[in-house]
Amino acid sequence: MENICQTSDCQRVYDRAINAGCESVMKPEKLERWPVTVAFVKDFDGYLIEFVEHHQGTRPGVPDPKKT
Repeated sequence: MENICQTSDCQRVYDRAINAGCESVMKPEKLERWPVTVAFVKDFDGYLIEFVEHHQGTRPGVPDPKKT
């Protein structure tokens, strides 16, 4: 199971999760193809959590051009 959390500051939320004891899966990284930064952690129960920060000029729900 994966949980997706949208945030305005991916690095800050990732750091807070790590400081709270979550396991790092992927540090925050700005993607080349999409104007977003993403990070992944696992919580105490092993659930994968994705943090997504949309950058200026984008909004959540932007359609995938591969699917249109």
